[in-house]
Amino acid sequence: MNDTRQVVERELLTQLQTQEAHLSDESLQVLLQALFLEQADAIVQRLRLHLGQYVSGEIKQPPLQCNNDAYQLAQLSEERTLYGLAEVAHAMVSALDRVQHPKTEHRPIALLRGAEEVARLLHQFAAGFIKSPQQSVLDDLQ
Repeated sequence: MNDTRQVVERELLTQLQTQEAHLSDESLQVLLQALFLEQADAIVQRLRLHLGQYVSGEIKQPPLQCNNDAYQLAQLSEERTLYGLAEVAHAMVSALDRVQHPKTEHRPIALLRGAEEVARLLHQFAAGFIKSPQQSVLDDLQ
């Protein structure tokens, strides 16, 4: 997904240069933040859908795409220096890895709570606040 982000960023810059627009660093940061929020929101929606199905018993195991999505979310969050969000996403990756190994104990609801916590942190970030993740969610994912 980093490749997609880079392509979109280059396309935005090319369009702006073609139109002879002069953006300040602040304007570019606003565009990059909007792009991050769009990407992260799409990832969180997929995670919530699949993990909700897993918790309800509709599916026996979360799809491997959930692992990839959580990992990608962690990377995107670190790039935006949202370390609390990245911490939750990394904890989700670890918890999802344990789900793939049937001999390890895990709590499906903890995964869904992790996705909900990520959504909460994203909404707060979009509103201009940088909050810390709830420790209870991180503990449940361990």
